Amino acid sequence: MNSEQKDTNRIKQLFVQGVAWRTVADFLIRLRSIILLPILTRTFGAADYGVWTQIGNTVTMLSSLGTFGLGGALNRYLPGLQSKEQKQQFWMVISVLMLGGLLVATPILIFAEAIAQAFFGGSANAIFVQLGVLLMLIKLMQTHLLLYFKLSLRINVYSGLLIFQSILALIGYLGAALVGKNLLAVVSIAIIVDLIITVIVLIWIARVLGFGRPDFSSLRKYLVYGLPTLPLGFLNWALNSSDRFAVAYFLGPEELAIYAVAYGISIWSIQVVVTPIWTAVPGALNNLWNTGRQDEAISMLKTIFKFYFLGVTPIFSIIFYWGEFIIVNYAGESYGAGAVIIIFVLTAYLIEYTSSFYRTVLAWYEKTKVFLWTFSITALGNLILNLILIPRYGIVGAAMSTTAAYSLLFIFELIISRRIHKVDLPYGKALSTLGLGLLTAGVVSRLPMDGWLAFFGQLALFILVFFTLGFAFRLIRINELRAISEFLRKKERHTKA
Repeated sequence: MNSEQKDTNRIKQLFVQGVAWRTVADFLIRLRSIILLPILTRTFGAADYGVWTQIGNTVTMLSSLGTFGLGGALNRYLPGLQSKEQKQQFWMVISVLMLGGLLVATPILIFAEAIAQAFFGGSANAIFVQLGVLLMLIKLMQTHLLLYFKLSLRINVYSGLLIFQSILALIGYLGAALVGKNLLAVVSIAIIVDLIITVIVLIWIARVLGFGRPDFSSLRKYLVYGLPTLPLGFLNWALNSSDRFAVAYFLGPEELAIYAVAYGISIWSIQVVVTPIWTAVPGALNNLWNTGRQDEAISMLKTIFKFYFLGVTPIFSIIFYWGEFIIVNYAGESYGAGAVIIIFVLTAYLIEYTSSFYRTVLAWYEKTKVFLWTFSITALGNLILNLILIPRYGIVGAAMSTTAAYSLLFIFELIISRRIHKVDLPYGKALSTLGLGLLTAGVVSRLPMDGWLAFFGQLALFILVFFTLGFAFRLIRINELRAISEFLRKKERHTKA
């Protein structure tokens, strides 16, 4: 085995280990959300929980506007660089992001009362807009600092920091919600926790990578790649979160809370599988691609696609058939009306994360301008559909709009990607796996169920039958699982970012 093949295997091993680490971290993060959601919904009620939801939406939207698309450029160019170049280019990006964040924050702070009046239930909630801006600035830095650990495949460090953050947040939120019963205290805790984590990450990177003088000579390359994607932050927000603003505007905070709970449970469930995979993908695949191993990168992309569907199928099937039971018994009876949107949200995000595989190919060929117009068309379509369907069909209309928009985006990216570089993803096996999961869950869900114990019994039976049939129909192969097991057992040095 030559040195290049050894390095390829090392990257694959670090990828598998990274997915495992991120899966553990993601489970604990989701567990935090599972514990907190019913406490927040029951303590604050639908109106205040709607404000909390809007704070999260605002942070997401503003963070995307201040990036100049440089996060995506880091993902594309940093893997495979020598240490000195990594240092110079990484700190160049962080410096520019600090400026971008301040430019975005200023006008929002000036018009805080007007924004609160329109989207936060009244001008009296302007304080939450202002605190949301502060949280955005901290999150902007934290997110891009953490990118270094992802791109160097130090997913164990990245995951450990996220776990620590979740523990701090859980303790703080519980104290603020149960003792103070004060939404302002919960938001303040969020700011303090994120600030602590950001400082820790900054110190850690200084020790591992070191500080370096920013190399602004490479800024043009990053901007050429990133600037066409700059509107993508807003456009992605328009696809992901604009429906919540429209629901709040047309239907009010209570309906928003009902929508947000069902939407959140659906997307959180799929992200249990998706987040660990896409945490490790840029550092692994872009390293292979940037160092001339394009065939290995494409082969690995196909393998990841197959395991993506294998992982998503049980989650999709469980939430599809048992979602209403989970919502009613978890968040409360008043939120049960949101169960009707589950099928739309699950389908939308299954399609969206499938599109990510084609988006990866387009990024390899630096076709970021394609992202601009595809996202523009679909985001505009989503906004129009929201304005038409939400007043008529309520929260179902919002969910239908999201599904339609992501379906259109998938079609665009599939067609364009195949014209640039035809990558035949294994759809036959993937769709067979999904069909088997839905059929199995449909049969098992018809068994009598009268509580959480029976619910978990049905889940265990479903998982057992699904994987047994998966092996029987050769949708799951022993040799593939054995290779993954070997990767998990081996210890490898971390790759350069």
